[in-house]
Amino acid sequence: GYMHTGFLRAFNASMPALKATIDRYLKSKGESLKNKKLDFYVTGHSLGGAQATIAALWLKNNSKIEVKGIHVATFG
Repeated sequence: GYMHTGFLRAFNASMPALKATIDRYLKSKGESLKNKKLDFYVTGHSLGGAQATIAALWLKNNSKIEVKGIHVATFG
């Protein structure tokens, strides 16, 4: 499919912070998350809603994280 270039640029700009947050969380949990799948909840308003949707796609298709479920809520 196609994606609005502005939405993708905004998401790509936020990727370093997103990855760092996920990495920090995983590191803090250490072995307790080994072999476990995680649920993710992503939300956003307006441009953040577009970014939340793209983040859900990234988590599903491109991340190295074992994902159990992805829940998306957007508004505005």
